[in-house]
Amino acid sequence: MKKLMIIMFTVLLLCSCGKNKDIPPLASGGPKFNITQKDGTQMPSFTYVGDNPAIAAICDWFEEEAERHASYGDVWIPSFIILKETDSNGEHLVFGNFWSAGYRLEGDTMVQGGGGEMPACFHLKETENGYSVVSVDKADDGAHYAESIKEFTKDDTGLYNKFMETHNNEQSEIEFMRMYAEYNGLNINYIKHYGWEPVSLY
Repeated sequence: MKKLMIIMFTVLLLCSCGKNKDIPPLASGGPKFNITQKDGTQMPSFTYVGDNPAIAAICDWFEEEAERHASYGDVWIPSFIILKETDSNGEHLVFGNFWSAGYRLEGDTMVQGGGGEMPACFHLKETENGYSVVSVDKADDGAHYAESIKEFTKDDTGLYNKFMETHNNEQSEIEFMRMYAEYNGLNINYIKHYGWEPVSLY
């Protein structure tokens, strides 16, 4: 993940977190499965416990990705940057750069393995329990990257520009990692990327 020296305002729809605060789950009673790390340590899967049911549904959509990381002994954790939410034609639309990665615990540090970004617009429908994902417009790779984002942002130039300017997910990574650590009662104080110094969660 690139570390750019840019201070950005990121719109995060998370519950407020204090280091010792108990965070009640939004819908689930706990992790869906456990991950066995290479050293045999058992780690819970990520559970979104914020107050936005649309984000909860998007996290559920990534369950296959989470299970893929678990097969390598890594915990999948999102670091979404939400740029806009709106209702249109009977759907709830969530625009953002949906970063996520796999991590393994070493001492009190979560060390990042594989991961990446996914600029996208999620189309959701309302259900009795919140939302479910109907479809996803994702950015293409390579030469069609910018053009594909233009297609799903349509005539919203300001939103398109936000996508093109959003390159740093460090703050959202910290917030989601805090959520994971505090909800599961884990002693996690740092995040580390390969080749970089650890970053404190607090």
